[in-house]
Amino acid sequence: HFEEAAKRYDELIQRWPNNKYAACGAEAVLDSFAVREQFDLLNKYGRKFQTNKFLMTSKKFKTAADKYVEGATFQLIMAANTKAVASDKRAKDKKNVDGQAIATRMFADVAERFLAFRTEFPKSQFTPVSLVNAMMIFDRANKIDRAIDVGHVLLKEYAVDAVWKRVRKLSKTDRKQTEDNYLTYEEKARWALPSLYVRIADFSNAATWFKKYYDDYEGKGFKGDGNVTDALYNALIFNRALGNTAQVVKLREAFVKKYKNNKKRAKDIAGVTWQLALSYRASGQMVKATKIFYAYPGNYGTLVPENRNFDALFYTSQFWESDKRPKSD
Repeated sequence: HFEEAAKRYDELIQRWPNNKYAACGAEAVLDSFAVREQFDLLNKYGRKFQTNKFLMTSKKFKTAADKYVEGATFQLIMAANTKAVASDKRAKDKKNVDGQAIATRMFADVAERFLAFRTEFPKSQFTPVSLVNAMMIFDRANKIDRAIDVGHVLLKEYAVDAVWKRVRKLSKTDRKQTEDNYLTYEEKARWALPSLYVRIADFSNAATWFKKYYDDYEGKGFKGDGNVTDALYNALIFNRALGNTAQVVKLREAFVKKYKNNKKRAKDIAGVTWQLALSYRASGQMVKATKIFYAYPGNYGTLVPENRNFDALFYTSQFWESDKRPKSD
């Protein structure tokens, strides 16, 4: 009868707050709710005890109360998130438009609560996961600017080394996060950011963050949301869109060097080579562009759609004609 016991402990605390049994009773209340994972009651009583100046004079009790309130608050938000996910799935399965709208509002509330958690508990071991969850929810809701802002806060203010240095000092009982958890949260944010920039047509930042993802994870064998090959390829694509020919050359060289002996990447090599040729063409470096176009069908013809081979020879003939090459050419 933990809740009934809590009421009686609470009466003891209110009547004799200076008595040594007050703090013992208060901690017993919090312990009992924590053991049963009754996070709503743990949060309710924990916050109530935090307002009691007599109880909070005990450093031991203050530490316990703060820990319980922090953990309970996070668990309640996670429960709300789970409920929103389930509601959204039911609505989609039944193609219930009204139900999906309700789920959307539930997600919006959860995202704000995750951000509020960071405001209240900026140094919590759960703050990084709260931020990455908020980022993914904003992404899902198509609130791209907010997702980007949250991602930058996570990466700037919650670097893995600094967070883990603080969290690993907690006792094994209190520590609910591992260093690998924080590495996963960071990777999720690093992979999501460039795609978010693509969706708002900020190709400069998209190119930068795709390249950064490749630089950060190339060779590490990290199994996360992202893919280093796609990151390098995308960085090249968006640099070409921006007209950064010099960067395209470097990225293409890096791509070919890394994957030239990988048969599974042969089509990708054909793709980045085509992008390089287009980049030369767009920047007016027609001799370099045409050299690639002319050799393209022979080097990559079986790996690409036939129309690309046609285009390669067509662009070649255009330049040769303007360059007044012989009719035999």
